[in-house]
Amino acid sequence: MKKWQCMVCGYIHEGEEPPDECPVCGADKSEFVEITEEATEESPAEETAPAADTPGEAVPEAASATAASTATVGDDIPIQEEATPEPTPMVSKRMAYYDRITALMTEQHAHPISTHIPNGVLPISVIFLIMSILLHFDELGRAAFFNMVVVFLATPFVIFSGYNDWQRRLGGHMTTIIRTKMICAGIILVLSFIVVVWWAIDPTVATAASPNRWLFLFLNLVLLATAVVAGYFGGKLVFGYNTPPKQ
Repeated sequence: MKKWQCMVCGYIHEGEEPPDECPVCGADKSEFVEITEEATEESPAEETAPAADTPGEAVPEAASATAASTATVGDDIPIQEEATPEPTPMVSKRMAYYDRITALMTEQHAHPISTHIPNGVLPISVIFLIMSILLHFDELGRAAFFNMVVVFLATPFVIFSGYNDWQRRLGGHMTTIIRTKMICAGIILVLSFIVVVWWAIDPTVATAASPNRWLFLFLNLVLLATAVVAGYFGGKLVFGYNTPPKQ
């Protein structure tokens, strides 16, 4: 029985042909490669080009190019080839720092760690908001506001670390799950910004006396539901390949 591995998420399929779509990450059939044991073969020795041993033989192309680059115009002025511009040391150093930091983020699982911050704080914020409206407890509404600020501030780093993992771990392959997670991340960022700004402009919106409290609560519930969907597909992407394939 042949084995096929998904190059996006690592899922292994057994069968004569790879599946039309990966059941874990939704990758296309073309992303599967067959797992085989290949014997390494020695490459043939390179042939050495014969050297010119007579004065009448043609000059090699490399020597001709070198001579052309140092040819003179008239008597004094040499013709020189233009050198390819190299990146400045400052740019190279910054890119080296960026690569080192992003590689360390992937190695130390920065994305799963950072994801737990908004995913853990957001439900508390929504619960406090509901209690503030139903129990006329305004202090819980204020606590919900500060929790939502934490969610909004943490979301950009969650998005960046997720993008970094997508590039480094999954090779930047766009699948249904990745696209869904990106859409959810964008919704969370936009809605958390709207909620925080609305709350800052109208501190009474989370109280029982506010006429807009139900609309405000609805936005928070949509925000929470979107985070749940993103977390579900994230778990499916990470742990889904451990589940046996459907027969």
